[in-house]
Amino acid sequence: KPLVDKNKNKFVIKCKTEKLKLKNDQTKLRQILFNMLSNAAKFTKKGTITLQIKPEKNDNLRFDVIDTGIGMSEEQMGKVFEEFTQAESSTSKDYGGTGLGLPISKKMTEMMGGKMEVNSKEGKGTTFSIIIPIVVQEEK
Repeated sequence: KPLVDKNKNKFVIKCKTEKLKLKNDQTKLRQILFNMLSNAAKFTKKGTITLQIKPEKNDNLRFDVIDTGIGMSEEQMGKVFEEFTQAESSTSKDYGGTGLGLPISKKMTEMMGGKMEVNSKEGKGTTFSIIIPIVVQEEK
């Protein structure tokens, strides 16, 4: 939240699911979402960051982090999941970071049986998505 406030962004949550008691790895899920939201907050100034949660077919749950930030080129999107990629570019000088958050998040998403995607337009913003299988906790 502090980075969201620091860059004068608006934070919105849209949840289109029933209340689920997930049994998925909460630590991994929390870290992945933190990395996605931190990136959105870092690359967005005076904009909007939206966390959208919705069910997908085949018992999957989709988490989208949508920002109205600087966006990425096709070339940048192709490299965004490579380790240390940002650190080698001018982006790290302007925004900081090591370029490890997203590659680690992608690996953790895959460890949970899911996948991570990116969609972006330069100057318009970026959407990072994870789609993971829903593992519901049994009611006792």
